[in-house]
Amino acid sequence: MAINTARDGFWGGDGSEAWNGIDTQVKQTISGLRVAQKVFGAKTLDATSVPADTFDPTAMTLTEGNTKPFIELAVTFTLTNGQVNNDPSGTAINILAPLAAKTLALAEDIIFFQGTDATLPSGVTIESGLNSFNGGILKQIAQPILINAGTQLPATSSGLEIYYAINNGLNQLLSQGQANPYSLILSTAASSVLGASAINSIPTITVLQQSAQTLGLTGGIYGSSALPPNIGLLVATAGNPTTIYIGPNDVTTEPTAKIASGLQQFRIFERVQIVAYDTRAFLALDFTNYLPAQAQTPASGTPQVQAPASNASGKGS
Repeated sequence: MAINTARDGFWGGDGSEAWNGIDTQVKQTISGLRVAQKVFGAKTLDATSVPADTFDPTAMTLTEGNTKPFIELAVTFTLTNGQVNNDPSGTAINILAPLAAKTLALAEDIIFFQGTDATLPSGVTIESGLNSFNGGILKQIAQPILINAGTQLPATSSGLEIYYAINNGLNQLLSQGQANPYSLILSTAASSVLGASAINSIPTITVLQQSAQTLGLTGGIYGSSALPPNIGLLVATAGNPTTIYIGPNDVTTEPTAKIASGLQQFRIFERVQIVAYDTRAFLALDFTNYLPAQAQTPASGTPQVQAPASNASGKGS
């Protein structure tokens, strides 16, 4: 790992006990919160761009030579002179850096799911790679499955339509040449629906967890606030149809500049990119019929995936 000379003069410089502690906290925080990397894994690449070769599933060929730039994401925060110079253990930065890492993790997932053109959390900037993945994974999906409302079902089995839709989605992925392990990623609102609905008086989420081996959902079930509120995402990962690339240092904390009033600015940044070689590996589920009106309205600036009303879920096999 290259020496970070920007750290010279702060808490003993790069490699000191204080900086090692900061790095450990930041990496533990961001690793625990990243959802896309839990599903797809990540490859380290020491370069300014990543391979973005085009896969033709019909001919089973790969057209080489295309590349995409890394997306560099950063979150800045500020310390006072006292917090920098009069605290040899770095108490303040050990509080602020993990908080910034939390924001960075959410921004990363928003970009992977909704694209570099999505609205990011306050304080996050895309320093390079803007427009390199507009629309994100959701843009690769032609038509979500609109889940039928369970209003005609007894309350004890209100989640049956959700189960049927997920089973139908998995069958569609299989028919498109995909194979398990499959993963299910749910928005915060959709996660709540799975907890509140039931199948034979058992919470729908519990039924899915108990049926994971049978369904092929062995890649896991995840919740993510990086998805639009009405959306769940089924993903196939067999054969690595999707690759996430990260820079050689993963996530880095460093001082940047002194600013007015004797304040010192720092930033946490990372270089990441995602390449969807086989877009048939994604399928979206639309939970609109299960959400209250206020939950159907995305946060300001956040795109919402809409499904045509005619595309209702079937019961599958």
